[in-house]
Amino acid sequence: MDAYHRQYLFALTPSACRECGVPERGHYQRWRAGIGWHSWTVPTERQIKNRMQIRRRILGAYRWR
Repeated sequence: MDAYHRQYLFALTPSACRECGVPERGHYQRWRAGIGWHSWTVPTERQIKNRMQIRRRILGAYRWR
């Protein structure tokens, strides 16, 4: 898996921030247009499920190469 895809998977951490997708570790305070400054926010159950499904699809594609 190349560096680009590792970075993409890192961004799809299931428990990442609801607002920006950054994992809890190292989040601190972040700025996002439309939201402004925010701290880490618990993702919704739907976000967690969607992120897990996307990760499975990506990892599955690499398993069959």
